[in-house]
Amino acid sequence: MAEWCRLPRRVPSNRFGSCHQRGGPDAAARAWSTRIFISAFQAAFRQSRDSGLTRWILPDVSWFALATSGRLHRATVEEAVSLKSRSVAPCAPLPRLQVGGPGLSGALDKDFDSFQGAKTSEDVVAKVNRFARAGVDWVAVHDTDRFPPDVLTALADSARASGLRLMAAGNTPTEIAAALSIGPDTLDYFDRTEAPLYAEPTLHLLLEQKNLVLVPTPGVPYRTGLYAKNRMLLKEPDNFEFLTPADRAFVLENARKDLSGADGARGLRVLPTVAGKMRQLRSLGLPVAVGSDSGSALHFQAGAIWFELEAWRRSGATHREALTAATETGARVLKLDDVGHLRQGARADFILYRGNIERGRFELGRVMVVAKGGAVFVQGARWVP
Repeated sequence: MAEWCRLPRRVPSNRFGSCHQRGGPDAAARAWSTRIFISAFQAAFRQSRDSGLTRWILPDVSWFALATSGRLHRATVEEAVSLKSRSVAPCAPLPRLQVGGPGLSGALDKDFDSFQGAKTSEDVVAKVNRFARAGVDWVAVHDTDRFPPDVLTALADSARASGLRLMAAGNTPTEIAAALSIGPDTLDYFDRTEAPLYAEPTLHLLLEQKNLVLVPTPGVPYRTGLYAKNRMLLKEPDNFEFLTPADRAFVLENARKDLSGADGARGLRVLPTVAGKMRQLRSLGLPVAVGSDSGSALHFQAGAIWFELEAWRRSGATHREALTAATETGARVLKLDDVGHLRQGARADFILYRGNIERGRFELGRVMVVAKGGAVFVQGARWVP
């Protein structure tokens, strides 16, 4: 890994001359529309002493920026801050992370390590201040419709006073309305009721928002549907990457229970509504980003972003719409201007993807190389030791 960490950290100005562009002269500025020949790739990484990587670079390989920065929530404060600190190291096999600590829920009467309630203004202010002092970036708010109004207001006011941003869950019309009342930075998830579409009053509330980014997660019901059709897919090795045998057995057993239980049933009920609701959200004119919600029931962390992208595609989005949501709009959520694209001065974060990224399914198995800040972490579809 040390050798790879000597690669350029930023995209230099003179390294794109041999790009094969499609779609006009500005196509090189779009991660999803740039395809690189061997000569261009060798020039961009001539500082590397290892030429093995170049054998993967062919004219039908797509080069784009994706998934090297991200946002984490529903963790203990200690876990979140530790991961955030580790993620900024150039050779850490982690995306650069912005983090939230424990989620705050209006439905909880007691606190857990990664999910807590608040019934008084004093309690919620103390918790938000503790998160801020620890160094988190976001406050994740769930069940906003279950908070007393004064507590919800105090939560939002204290978060803003502490410089924290708000990500709010929007799973039902009433939760969405309550969440929008505090002006969150992002509205996460989507209407998971069995209603075939968003109701017009909910759409009007969304349109009234300023600076809101929508972060729906259609990958959860989509993946649930796949497993319901073929339960053997639960045992795919990629689902358990980096897990010990004991952890693998534990996760697999719980996934089987989830599929047969309430989580599986809910995902299958919601699945027929996903395409229509996603079309509504994309048509609002608001920025829409990809969020994986990985770690949720039946949404294994490994490959979660690719299931989300494929769920977008199956919901009627074009490949470009999905990739823009995962790159440029994702960077907008994080308020970062040096990721999500491959223009001059951007971080040298990229993925090499076998074939034309704008054709066919989105698949984890087609990812050949992953680099963060010029350091290659995946080569030939395998992690670099």
